[in-house]
Amino acid sequence: MITETKLKELGFAEINLEDETFLCLELRKNKDRHQHYLRWYANEPETFYIDCDYMSGEETISEEEFLLNHNNLADSAVQHYKKIMEKLNV
Repeated sequence: MITETKLKELGFAEINLEDETFLCLELRKNKDRHQHYLRWYANEPETFYIDCDYMSGEETISEEEFLLNHNNLADSAVQHYKKIMEKLNV
């Protein structure tokens, strides 16, 4: 089971915006073209959202699109994501 405590142990930070609170993890970028973030809400404990910070702005992308990793432009983030999911037994 995914818990807030476990996610914080893995480096997730609590983000408080005006109308929402969630946990967020900045995935490793290294030589990736864009920065990716993993977002999690306590009321949806089995769901993660993947945000990509494109030059045109931030966009939430599907896991499938993220894992396709076109032209290896997100290789570091994908590997980091897979390690997080492995540690969470997802």
